[in-house]
Amino acid sequence: MYIHASQMRGSTHPVDMFFLRPPMEGIEGRSDTIRITATLRREEDRYFFAGHLATSVGLACALCNSVSQQVVELDFSLRYGLTGRTGSPSVGLPEDHELTTEECDMAELDDQGRIDLTRFSKDQIYLSLPLQPRCRWDCRGLCSLCGTDLNNGTCACTLPVSDPRLAALAQLRNRF
Repeated sequence: MYIHASQMRGSTHPVDMFFLRPPMEGIEGRSDTIRITATLRREEDRYFFAGHLATSVGLACALCNSVSQQVVELDFSLRYGLTGRTGSPSVGLPEDHELTTEECDMAELDDQGRIDLTRFSKDQIYLSLPLQPRCRWDCRGLCSLCGTDLNNGTCACTLPVSDPRLAALAQLRNRF
């Protein structure tokens, strides 16, 4: 899915699109739709793309490994610039030119002057995902001995006391 930025007429262009989320590594379940509501604004050879992205993804819990659907909603603001034949926004600049922060933060349109929404949406979704997803806030995880899901019940495993100095405390705990 593309937005043809270089063929834009006028200085602003509203974007309201639905499309299927592409397959993504680490995301389970069905392919949901992505909705992007944004505005593409043009200023000379630069484009400003800002708006809102919404979808849902299936993530495996880091503690119990069960898959749960989680809603992803995020606001974004990106700058795009035209590229030259080398694919760099700094084409035509002297060799000793030091890039500014603005030039480093700028994304690139493809060779045909388009914004690739598939790549853009994948990047934005990956950046918004938690590092350790949880199926719920109070997930108890799996038993480290038998692998029973502790969210569904308890197991009969007893953890061995590995430190003999703590054996006396374990006896006190068992008494009460």
